[in-house]
Amino acid sequence: MYVCCVIKNTDHVTCLNKEIMNNLINIMGKKYEKKFSILPMGVYLKEFKNDFKFNKNVLFLGRLADKKGIKYLLEAIKLLKEAKIKVLIAGDGPLRKELENFVKINKLQNKIKFLGYLTGKEKINLIKSCGIFIVPSIITRYGDREGLPVSLLEAMAASKAIITTNVGGMGEIIKNNYNGLLIKQKDPYDIADAINKLFKNKNLAKRIALNARKTILDYDWKIISEKYYKTLTNES
Repeated sequence: MYVCCVIKNTDHVTCLNKEIMNNLINIMGKKYEKKFSILPMGVYLKEFKNDFKFNKNVLFLGRLADKKGIKYLLEAIKLLKEAKIKVLIAGDGPLRKELENFVKINKLQNKIKFLGYLTGKEKINLIKSCGIFIVPSIITRYGDREGLPVSLLEAMAASKAIITTNVGGMGEIIKNNYNGLLIKQKDPYDIADAINKLFKNKNLAKRIALNARKTILDYDWKIISEKYYKTLTNES
């Protein structure tokens, strides 16, 4: 197995989350356990301010692929009767045409807008403008799943109310009702309920957003890069 050969010939392996690390240890065996550590990506905190906004703009930002669970988000919006909701889908990928067709067939064009792939200031400004940031990721039938999306870290840095599934690294950073709402994967009704819950409770949305910002302080690139440096130079 190629991955086993690579791991055997490395001094150290960093993993984005505990789930990935444990899976690799199970594959390699306990004798390789000391080779692994958890080290996520970081975020440039200086690009984001403590900028809580209470509005009905819901943002998804990421690749339009199966593991992102976007189709369940669109099905949830179909269930919602809230007229003022605005869902922005930023990103591109193999499912884009299928998702756009779903929106047209269900006449959701007034609620859902596809923005395409965004980077740089355009992406950062979009994150800052939303009230809710959603990551409805799933485990696909082939076992494909998230690590820990940088977009989630950026939304937390921008003090956004987070909705996400307990998949991959999300459940390791998000604590339900503290710095986000954890929803069941592949469940449009649970997604719709979570969105409604935040729409109806500004205090809850604000508390979650501010706690998300507190959580992400430890993920600033200044801190994360130092950890990478110590790992690469074998410093304890």
